[in-house]
Amino acid sequence: MIVRTSKSKNLAASAARTALLLCCTLVAHSALAAEFQFLLTEGNTSIDFIPGTDVTFEQRWTEPTIWSLVSGVDFDANGIPDGDDTIVIDRTSDATNRTRLSNEIMPDHSVAKITGTGTGFGFNNGGNRDLILKQGANVTIGDLEILPGNGAFTIFEERDQPLTINGVISGAGSLELTRNSGFSNGSQRPDPVTGEDEIILITGPSPNTLTGEFFLYNSNGNATTPQPAYFVADKVGAFGQALTLTLESKNASAIFPTELQLTANTMGGEGAIDDDLTEVRLGKDAYLNLDAGVNEVIGSGKLLLDALGVGFFDTVPDGVYDNNEYWIIGDGTVTVGAAGPMFTLGDTNNDGTVDTLDIDPFVLLLTDPAGYATAFPGVDALAVGDINMDDVVDTLDIDPFVALLTAGSLTGGGAVPEPSTIVLLGLAGVASLAVRRKR
Repeated sequence: MIVRTSKSKNLAASAARTALLLCCTLVAHSALAAEFQFLLTEGNTSIDFIPGTDVTFEQRWTEPTIWSLVSGVDFDANGIPDGDDTIVIDRTSDATNRTRLSNEIMPDHSVAKITGTGTGFGFNNGGNRDLILKQGANVTIGDLEILPGNGAFTIFEERDQPLTINGVISGAGSLELTRNSGFSNGSQRPDPVTGEDEIILITGPSPNTLTGEFFLYNSNGNATTPQPAYFVADKVGAFGQALTLTLESKNASAIFPTELQLTANTMGGEGAIDDDLTEVRLGKDAYLNLDAGVNEVIGSGKLLLDALGVGFFDTVPDGVYDNNEYWIIGDGTVTVGAAGPMFTLGDTNNDGTVDTLDIDPFVLLLTDPAGYATAFPGVDALAVGDINMDDVVDTLDIDPFVALLTAGSLTGGGAVPEPSTIVLLGLAGVASLAVRRKR
């Protein structure tokens, strides 16, 4: 018994020492993570440097001369930020806007965190970018902290590779994520060569907390080969408490689909979008791709559509919307405002199916609207009975109602009678009866 106790104590002490060493190692590792500052250096490290001039544009990430090690220890001692390293990018003092960071010619890589201050030179302010990711490398960013600046901090994803942000997007600034396929074959899901989805993916275990504005843009410019852009939200709280979320194509001359997918991982809580705070703007060629089971709630008056792509937005009324709307694809739904019941045109008995069992309720609605309201409380008479959509339920809806019955595959109630049979069911003389839509 005493021996066992001694062994137990020794094992416990050994486990404690191991845990303590592991903890110290993790703390030391965390404390040693390097922070790099991007320098606004105008030199021959620029991709577009023109000797003898001051014209420089894209500074290469791979050049140590454009980085200053502010603190910590370089992750792999290569003079550039990667792995567990963090980056600070603040170009607001660059009045000429001649420097911007590019990862051209880099292989796949990651960075633990980027802290960015927006220059105001994104698509909302002239078309420049703070960070350009291109030339086939897959990039993963952990945390992304956006500080207030002159405008949105812009990450420009060019060519074919995916970008993943798997940490927390935070800060009071605004963020612009733009996809542009450049000279490639456009964003594809999946790419036929690599098998990868060419997307910008927002994922991770914790919700984002950004409180500024959020912009998702498709900036492809090849009018002869329209190229889509794909964004994917894969967690609850993907857009934090953003003031606005804008999704649109920036090409005015051609159709360039701009798609935001909300996966099943966005279900629960506030969903991907804060339904109390965030105004959602779906601009030119913008679509929501909703996975089955997803019901994204957007606050009353906070969903706006620019169906014509001309810069004028209309407010979407409260209600529940599915892929019968041009701006929704997939099998999920969007609820604007307080969730209310959904009704199907022609389903006058409100059992979820349009079939011959709806004939008697339809006749009742035509001949005795008050009796119908009593028999089917809570059912919107116009939503189910105004078949010809003229704001009135009357005998002009009879033929369209019969067409509904005979057009589909009916699931109950037996054979469909001829139109004359329905008319004989006491409908003669009720042309003057109607249920008028409340204005």
